[in-house]
Amino acid sequence: IELDVVGCGGGVRTAMAARLELSLPAVLRLQLLEDMDAVAREGRSVPLPRRPCVREVLARYVELRTPRSKTKADASVAEVVEGLLRYFDEALPRVLLYAEEKLLHAQWMVSGTKPSEVYGAEHFLRLFVRLPDLLPYHRLDPASQDLLQERLQDVLHYLSKHRAKYFAVASSSRPPGLDPSSTDIHRTDVGLNPDVLPSVSVREGGALGSSPSG
Repeated sequence: IELDVVGCGGGVRTAMAARLELSLPAVLRLQLLEDMDAVAREGRSVPLPRRPCVREVLARYVELRTPRSKTKADASVAEVVEGLLRYFDEALPRVLLYAEEKLLHAQWMVSGTKPSEVYGAEHFLRLFVRLPDLLPYHRLDPASQDLLQERLQDVLHYLSKHRAKYFAVASSSRPPGLDPSSTDIHRTDVGLNPDVLPSVSVREGGALGSSPSG
């Protein structure tokens, strides 16, 4: 998918882009659609807790992308990952869960537990659909915009390359508390709707290093 935003082009930019531009690999778009079908239409769910969890996936990514001789550019990898973790932990209960998943979420969120320690790549991928809604991309200078976009795109490339390793198949079990005959099983209006993926807008919020608003 390509989010409908201003691109960087091949030259040097002096104007700040209004929205974040990300290109979601076809294999990850398929993952999102399969995820929606499994959870919202078939009532299946990914077993929790997930291993590797989001924190473990990103720790491996940082380790792979950060050489021993660190540079300023390398440091940005860890900074962006820390920002993604904060955004994921804040955004998951607000905008990354289908209605069918909220009961299960409440069972796992005991005192001190963070979503990034329980959920895996399946839910983390949903964050990238919401990021343009959450990030105040227009507040960044052009160089920071380009670096952030590059880092986020690389994370997507990493997930795409390791899809078989990090993404689980939804189980046939229905999340507890759901009535198989309920029409709620077929709802797609809560959390994530792939129909709106091609174009999303930016809302006011904190920078990637802070928690999302709303």
